[in-house]
Amino acid sequence: MGTDSNAYIKIIGSTKRRHTGRQFLELIQKKSFLPGSIETFSLDAADVGEVKQIEASRVLHIIYIY
Repeated sequence: MGTDSNAYIKIIGSTKRRHTGRQFLELIQKKSFLPGSIETFSLDAADVGEVKQIEASRVLHIIYIY
């Protein structure tokens, strides 16, 4: 299932600054996230150390990825 909603990511790590906060994922050349597609993003966020968890969300839905 894809989405054309705004998508966000939050990376939780092992350092004192434990997470990046919610980061907007902006699609440059597409209008939606398509099923089975792979997208690449750069984030300007604090170093969280070793990644422990990634939270991806759209509007009000949170998807946990381990």
